[in-house]
Amino acid sequence: MIESWKVGREGCVVSNMPTHKKLNTGHGDLAYYGGYLVCESIPSTKIANLIAAAPDAIEVLKSLENDNSSIPKAIWDMRNNAIAKAESEY
Repeated sequence: MIESWKVGREGCVVSNMPTHKKLNTGHGDLAYYGGYLVCESIPSTKIANLIAAAPDAIEVLKSLENDNSSIPKAIWDMRNNAIAKAESEY
C-alpha cells in the first residue's frame, strides 16, 4: 500500500498508514481523526490541503527527468532543492 495523506476530521492531516513516530495524543488517532495523525492545529483548510498534497507533489518532482536538459537549470535547481528540503531530517 502506498502512503497517502488527506484532510481528516477536525481539520487535521492524516495518513492511511501509521506515522513514523508514536504520537501520544490521548486518544486513538484512527478513530478520532479518521486516519493516522500527521499534524493538527492547522490554521486553515487551504494550508491543510497543501500539507496533504505534499507527498504527491514530491513524488511528481522525483519522477521528472532532464536527460536532454530541456528543463532550464534554474527550474531544475528548484526541483532538487524542494526534494532535499522535503527529505531532510531535523
